Amino acid sequence: MAYRFGLFAALAFSALSGATAASSETVTIDPTQRFQTINGWEATVDVEWDKAFEPYKDEMFRRVVDEIGINRVRVGIYAGTENTDRSWDRWKSGEMTYKQYRGFRYVTKNDNDDPFVINPAGFDFANLDWRIENMVWPLQKLLAARGAAADLVAQVVHCIEAHRFRDQRIRPQTLEAQCLYDADK
Repeated sequence: MAYRFGLFAALAFSALSGATAASSETVTIDPTQRFQTINGWEATVDVEWDKAFEPYKDEMFRRVVDEIGINRVRVGIYAGTENTDRSWDRWKSGEMTYKQYRGFRYVTKNDNDDPFVINPAGFDFANLDWRIENMVWPLQKLLAARGAAADLVAQVVHCIEAHRFRDQRIRPQTLEAQCLYDADK
């Protein structure tokens, strides 16, 4: 089975394989010169893998954190999230092939006829939930185990959970969580 990799997985693959990009450019680092401090690297969480990839994910996450130094991730929301056809769930359950799913991935269906009102029932967040649970949370646990600011990690996780559980199980408690919660109302 073919694996579908985004930037996040491409970085991890590079770390796992030792592959380097061909380039004629040279970067020289002079450790005695200081201009700015970089406190980490960010990558986009955009990976879709099948069950054959499961045995490799823990090693990939470890290398992404330990060897590449990723300590922030960006999680995008696909255009196809505004759609109720449940194509992500149908693909993950085996009801459709990956090739069939790709045809639905970016298809949008307006949630209603009013461009100024968003109907949350017109969205399918299954793909977003899966990426949070299977990529963001494992990375968060690795970073926390390595001493990442626990309070910051907890705040980010709270924002995600308050947004995810739209049924009021978790109410937004911070300004950041409220902004994210309200962003797609």
